[in-house]
Amino acid sequence: MTIKKENIEEFDAEKFSIPYVQMIKFMDAKFSTTECPQCGKDEGWTADTGNDEDNSDVLENMTLYKHGYVKSKVFRISVAMTCRSCGSMRIIAAQSVLDWIKETQEQQNG
Repeated sequence: MTIKKENIEEFDAEKFSIPYVQMIKFMDAKFSTTECPQCGKDEGWTADTGNDEDNSDVLENMTLYKHGYVKSKVFRISVAMTCRSCGSMRIIAAQSVLDWIKETQEQQNG
């Protein structure tokens, strides 16, 4: 089966944009420790930021990764960070972060 280009929906990264500051708040709220689950060390994490190096907001937003499903138009968007000690990657579903941001903002607005 061949999929015609006009039938493929364009991916809109703006819908999944996650500010770096909000990502740090999400991690503070959700993670009980900053230790790496692989090596057990707590030497910090490097968050992937900046999808476009020519963009002025490179360090303001998390880098988005689009994981396509095999033989499907369905995909999952995630953000990632790397353990500074062993290089293991922690991948987090972007929609979970966005849902948390929305819920937190709604609670603050009453």
